[in-house]
Amino acid sequence: MFEFLSQHQFSIAVVLYWIFSAAISSMPEPTTDDAPAYSWLYRFLHTVAGNLTTAFGSKIPGGVKTVALVLVLPLVLSSTACAAVHYTVHPGAVNKADSISYDTLLVAETAIDEARHDFETGRLPNGRREAFETLVRTYNLARQS
Repeated sequence: MFEFLSQHQFSIAVVLYWIFSAAISSMPEPTTDDAPAYSWLYRFLHTVAGNLTTAFGSKIPGGVKTVALVLVLPLVLSSTACAAVHYTVHPGAVNKADSISYDTLLVAETAIDEARHDFETGRLPNGRREAFETLVRTYNLARQS
């Protein structure tokens, strides 16, 4: 299953974007009685979803909409799943999933080292010690497996 997901990242991203866009499109339009925060959230989510005409309505002139689409479309199409195509499996890895798990552990190790440094220098709150120790135990367990 993980192999399928890692090999079809673009298709999965398109499906997830479509679901996200459909969920955002189902939001009711803000009325004058609604709180300003809802109006902001509505416009923000529609902007993130790419529904600019819905978010801004008649505030964007027709010519600008077309030019923006023509400029953004090549950028979106050229940046699809570049990393997935060129991923190199580490020597000695059992398969691609094993290699990706190793990369994830390297990132986690770096984050733990930074958190340990912050804790030792007093920049990490004292109440976070138990959470930090749990994180280290979990990392060590994953590393051993």
